[in-house]
Amino acid sequence: MSQFHFRLRSLETLRRQTRERCQLELAGAVSDRQRLVEERDAIDRKLDRLQSGLRAGVAPGRINLAQLAAAGDFERCLQAEHERLCQVAIALEAEVARRRADLIDADREVKALEKLCQLRHEQYLAGERRSAGKALDDAAVRQLRREPLA
Repeated sequence: MSQFHFRLRSLETLRRQTRERCQLELAGAVSDRQRLVEERDAIDRKLDRLQSGLRAGVAPGRINLAQLAAAGDFERCLQAEHERLCQVAIALEAEVARRRADLIDADREVKALEKLCQLRHEQYLAGERRSAGKALDDAAVRQLRREPLA
């Protein structure tokens, strides 16, 4: 009885490696997106603290115009950075979606090869059973030819 050998095993291995690479790339993109969200949240907190500080600074009494101007400049810088991060977030979302689609495609290819391997193995086993049955039939026929019926 010969041993089953799937001829596309090297292709299956290559597809598995591609799938693993896609998983790592997706994990990296998701991690980048999470870092960006955390950075954007930190800027939001700074803006909130700055605005509450500005409200407290314009309470009745003396107003420090230089401090208000500096705070306004800082607020504009933070808002510009927030806007930049929002634009990067849009690009990162597209990147995550693309990486997820790549992973789905790679996984589909691996599963198709696994299914093909299973089908070929079942066909191989069926052929082996047919061969074994035929060998038994041939042996029985030879035995009958040697022994005359009484």
